[in-house]
Amino acid sequence: MKNMSIGEISTLFSIPKSTIRHYIDKGLLLPIRDKESNYYVFGELEVYRVYQIITLRNIGYTVLEIKALLNKDNIIKELVEAEDKINDKILDLENILGRLKEIINSNKIYKLNEVAFVYKEERNFKIVNEEKLVLNNKNKEAIENLEQFFYIYSESSDVYERVIESSKEDKTFSLYAGNYACKSLLVESEEEIVESVKLFISDPLFKMVNIENPQILVYENINLSLVYSNALVYTIEVKI
Repeated sequence: MKNMSIGEISTLFSIPKSTIRHYIDKGLLLPIRDKESNYYVFGELEVYRVYQIITLRNIGYTVLEIKALLNKDNIIKELVEAEDKINDKILDLENILGRLKEIINSNKIYKLNEVAFVYKEERNFKIVNEEKLVLNNKNKEAIENLEQFFYIYSESSDVYERVIESSKEDKTFSLYAGNYACKSLLVESEEEIVESVKLFISDPLFKMVNIENPQILVYENINLSLVYSNALVYTIEVKI
C-alpha cells in the first residue's frame, strides 16, 4: 500500500483535514513527515489507525479516552462494555419513540372541544387521600406516573373524588369496558373544569342515549397537554 497524504486520508474517510490534524496534535496519530515537502505522510498502519479512531469516536469515546485505549494491546473488554451501553441507549430511544408515538396518536384521537367516541377496556380505580398521596414518598410509582391521577364525578351527589388506577384486588370501583364519549378542552382553573363537566353532561347526546346518574371521569390528558406550551388539557369521559 502506498503512503497517503492528509488530503487523501480526508477523501478516503470523508473527514475534514482539520480533524486529522487535531488527532495528530493530540497524539492519536503519528504520521512521518516527508523530508522534501515537509508534509505528513501516512503509512498502512496509520491509515488503519485513522479507521480505528473513527470507529471509536462513532461508538462514543472521547479523544482522551481513545488515546488511552490505543495504548492497550487489546480493547475487547472495553468494546463489550461499550456494546452494553449502546444497547441501553437503544432501549431508552425505543421507549422515547414509543412515548412520542403515543402522544401523536392521542392528539389524532382527541380533538379539542370535540366529542370523540373511544373504546376503553375495563379500568379499576381506588379513592385516595390527596394530601397523603402527594406527600407520601413511598407511593413513588403513583407520584411519578402523572397519568394515574383522575377525578370521578357523580351527578347525583355532586361530589368530585380523587382516584388512581389500581388492581382489581385494591379497587374501590370499576369503569366497565365499552364505548366512552370523550371531550378534551384547554383549561386555566378548577372552576372551568367544573363548568365544562356541567355543560358536557347537559349535552343532548346523553338524553338521547338515556344515561342515568353517569359517573364522569375527569383528568389532565398529559399526552395532549405536552403539545401546548402554556396550557393544560383536561379530558372528560362518560360511558355511553
